[in-house]
Amino acid sequence: MKKLFLPLLALGFGLAATAQTTLQVGTQPTVGASAPALGSPAQPTEPTSTTTPDNTRYQNNPALLAKCQARLAAFNEKPCDIIFIGDSITEGWLGAGKEIWEKNYAPRNALDFGISGDKTQNVLWRLGNMEIQNLKPKIILVSIMPCERAHDTMMQADSIIKNNADESTVFYLNLVPLMTPITTANPDGSSDTTWKGLGKDRLHPTAEGYQIWADAMEPLLTKLLGEK
Repeated sequence: MKKLFLPLLALGFGLAATAQTTLQVGTQPTVGASAPALGSPAQPTEPTSTTTPDNTRYQNNPALLAKCQARLAAFNEKPCDIIFIGDSITEGWLGAGKEIWEKNYAPRNALDFGISGDKTQNVLWRLGNMEIQNLKPKIILVSIMPCERAHDTMMQADSIIKNNADESTVFYLNLVPLMTPITTANPDGSSDTTWKGLGKDRLHPTAEGYQIWADAMEPLLTKLLGEK
């Protein structure tokens, strides 16, 4: 049986539900937005519950579904010992974190299965309906990273995430204490706060942020993979 360890990034999950929500029935469209062409079939809309697995996003975007399938297909004939699954934060291992990925995870037969823009319900659907569902992973739940947009919500969500770890088959990795706040003063007397390892959007990690993540996770990964 293949060894598979699944570092599950919770960060964009809860935040995506608030920061990337779709237009709901009864709300007004943004001024200047293009209206659907007359006679066009209506696209399915996503459910409002963030805990209900949903593939509406992939139904509406076949190219995105094909992208997911292609990433999995790349491992059909080779071992896959680690899967990272999440949203743009996870997909960023192949962007800002690529150098660290190539050093730490590519040699370990790792798959980056992060999909930018995914919400919690989209990730849950992928977990339950794509080829990974037949594998038996140990799971690392990674805390939501600090975020200016929803700091209090992030802390509450991290408490829930932590409660799902039994430290036997499901493990919790808390990055929050490692990504310390950085406050700068503005000429007008106001101040701005960001966090170590986050980019200008105060949401996505920089290369430094991915290094913080990798360093914090390494002892646990080494243990789970049986490495010395």
